[in-house]
Amino acid sequence: MLVSTDSEAVSTDSEATTLTTSSCMVARGEAELPRVGQPVETGSGIIPRVSAWAILAEARRRAGLSQRELARRAGTSQAAIARIETGRQDPSFGTLERLVRACELDIRIRLVPHDDHDEVLMEEMLRRTPEERLRSLEDAAEFFASARLVS
Repeated sequence: MLVSTDSEAVSTDSEATTLTTSSCMVARGEAELPRVGQPVETGSGIIPRVSAWAILAEARRRAGLSQRELARRAGTSQAAIARIETGRQDPSFGTLERLVRACELDIRIRLVPHDDHDEVLMEEMLRRTPEERLRSLEDAAEFFASARLVS
């Protein structure tokens, strides 16, 4: 399992999909989780709260465990697992690592340069009026509706 700060990028092959985000990337082998929001400060200062739930849910899914079984393996309650997976509880990095290990996976952290591409696009869109945003969406819809497959 890999946790990484990175900018959005997508690649696909027959064995894996890679999806990285400015807040978090999770992987076992090469498979990744989808983007789940902006980073927020946590007790560890590393794992964004909105990503911790996704990391845990994905680890549990890959291990084929129920919340109850993961809780038993990790020596905690099913309610604690549920609170984390619903985003109501922000686990420390140590807690998240212990829970992921109970799924027989590991977490690795890698620092990479920040890419502000998504933030720039969001700021540009927010500078527009609602009417301008709507017109932009209408233009895009017209473009895609008129597109045709070229062989």
